[in-house]
Amino acid sequence: MKFYNTDWFMWIALVLFAPVGIILMWKNKRFSKRPASVISVIFGIWFLLCLTALPTDRTPQPASSAESPRISAAQTVNESPLQQQNVNKTIKVHYLDVGQGDCILVQTSEKTMLIDAGNKDDGKTIVSYLKAQGISKLDIVVATHPHEDHIGGMAEIIKALDIGLFVMPNAVHTTTLFENMLTSIEDKKLDVVEARCGLILDLGPNVVVNCIGPTKEYEDLNNASAVIRMEHDNISFLFCGDMQKQAEEEISKRVIRSTVMKIGHHGSDTSTSIAFLDVVKPTYAIISVGKNNNYQHPSVSTLKLLNERNINVYRTDESGTIIATSDGKSVKFSAQPSKYSEPEQTKPDTDSSSQISNSSNSVNSAPSPSSPSNSSSQSSKPAEQTTVTVYVTNTGAKYHSDGCRYLSKSRNAISLDNARKSYDPCSVCNPPK
Repeated sequence: MKFYNTDWFMWIALVLFAPVGIILMWKNKRFSKRPASVISVIFGIWFLLCLTALPTDRTPQPASSAESPRISAAQTVNESPLQQQNVNKTIKVHYLDVGQGDCILVQTSEKTMLIDAGNKDDGKTIVSYLKAQGISKLDIVVATHPHEDHIGGMAEIIKALDIGLFVMPNAVHTTTLFENMLTSIEDKKLDVVEARCGLILDLGPNVVVNCIGPTKEYEDLNNASAVIRMEHDNISFLFCGDMQKQAEEEISKRVIRSTVMKIGHHGSDTSTSIAFLDVVKPTYAIISVGKNNNYQHPSVSTLKLLNERNINVYRTDESGTIIATSDGKSVKFSAQPSKYSEPEQTKPDTDSSSQISNSSNSVNSAPSPSSPSNSSSQSSKPAEQTTVTVYVTNTGAKYHSDGCRYLSKSRNAISLDNARKSYDPCSVCNPPK
């Protein structure tokens, strides 16, 4: 008997290739008609199931084929579409030099986002910069908070470009600039959403953008800043607006470690607390600040904190516009990091306060230039300095002299020493510094 007529070969054929096994079974009449029919049906179904589990086509297909996307991707491994896809994984973050203000452009493979718009005179400059990048539409625009140095050019930008979504916190201001921005939004009937913790923004594939602040309502407009965190694979960016230490404490409760951090409030000592910095643990820090500004930003204490943690600092007052390019694994910058140098002396306002509290025995022997030359009491001199009164508003972040136009809605008296701790001087009325 030949081997292919044996029972064992028939069963092997039924399992491995059912049609051959079925033919041998019927040819050699191994079973009666009924059992043979049942066995034929069972192994026939088995054979069909095995066929469906196999790839339907192993030959190359044209790019327009409707077959599996994975097969198409493999076939185009050396073609330009995939090369373009690799390029598209790169994102760019432009920290525009707008002097003492903020303006940040984010470009992904498919979409764009603008965060803030500098001062009033920066609008046309920003529009020109955007058009030079080939941008005629901004998919997302974020106004972190209503202060002039963040929304100054916003009305101009809204008028000049198409905008998909406008994001702003639930915070209002009484300035003409803020009202002009609202009017521009209304005129173009833009979609507006509130910037709040938990809001997710769509900037296309490979990028995750979350709004992580504000976590609650604040009277201080700086603390009400929209805080945006963007992840690009292993690289992450944190945009802090003018958020100050009070809001930082709330946000620190979340995991927000980030590779690149835009330092809050232009490097002021009212922001970037030690606790917050140690939570974020940035490798790189960007400070958007005006050259030789009146506020002495960035503060000595902030720069010292960054230096102590070996954080590479980039400053727009030193390098102009700074562009960070991320491929998801590493980030490169268009400028060189700032060089830190120990200050020769501390900030003037810190010096004056320390002199007031610690020099009671030296007032008569070495009076300050601003102090009276004659006094009946040593303690009277510091008393004169500490009783200077300035004024703050319910929602503002600056202190003012009496009569400033920004005091028309609210007016709260505060000592100059206390004002220096939490507020910046107004650039309009120029109060004592």
